[in-house]
Amino acid sequence: MRLFEAEPALVADLRGECELVETRTRAGVEVLTLRHPTLGRLVLVITPDGGGIVAEFGD
Repeated sequence: MRLFEAEPALVADLRGECELVETRTRAGVEVLTLRHPTLGRLVLVITPDGGGIVAEFGD
């Protein structure tokens, strides 16, 4: 597993490139579970400012 910060542009790119598996929102924070064609399984935590944190799990 690898964690890294994501600027708003990367968050937008990942949302467009990935298949959405599930989404939850709480207190202005959105958590997405995604499947990327080359990166595998991802969890994307999006903060109210549009940036976020990506957890990359691979396959």
